[in-house]
Amino acid sequence: MRLRIPWRSLALVSTTALVTLTVHAAIASGAQPATVKAQGVSAVTVVTDGEYQTLTAALNVWTDIPGATAAMTVPSRWHSALIAVRFSGDFSGGGTTMRVLVDGVEANPVSVYKTTIGVVPQIAVDRSLVVGAGSHTVEVQWETSGGSLVETSWSLTVEAARVS
Repeated sequence: MRLRIPWRSLALVSTTALVTLTVHAAIASGAQPATVKAQGVSAVTVVTDGEYQTLTAALNVWTDIPGATAAMTVPSRWHSALIAVRFSGDFSGGGTTMRVLVDGVEANPVSVYKTTIGVVPQIAVDRSLVVGAGSHTVEVQWETSGGSLVETSWSLTVEAARVS
């Protein structure tokens, strides 16, 4: 499901819109999808990078993508919030996988089937996690079994909505 919100609406804090996200957690183990309902997007952070660079890391070790991190604060008056993360970009590198962490915890869906970069250099990763009130850090990592990762541009979008 794709939710489109006009940018003009993001300046307003609205609790009238209802966002429903189906989280496919642990599908590999046969668990059923869970549904999280959240009221209106209340905060959005966007981080972008258009710098061409080649990243290197040790084989089979998760490594942060430089700059692909964002902070999000959930108000103390909220019991919990849905953090929705979208990471997309132009990359190339054989045997490379990516994941999204929120406070060091891999966001859903957590799966052995990670986003793999291969012949098609454009990737998009959508992940989410329900968190409590307070400050939260979102970061994107990559792992390789085949060498380096060439990055030409990427965008990280993090949204928070109050869980109903």
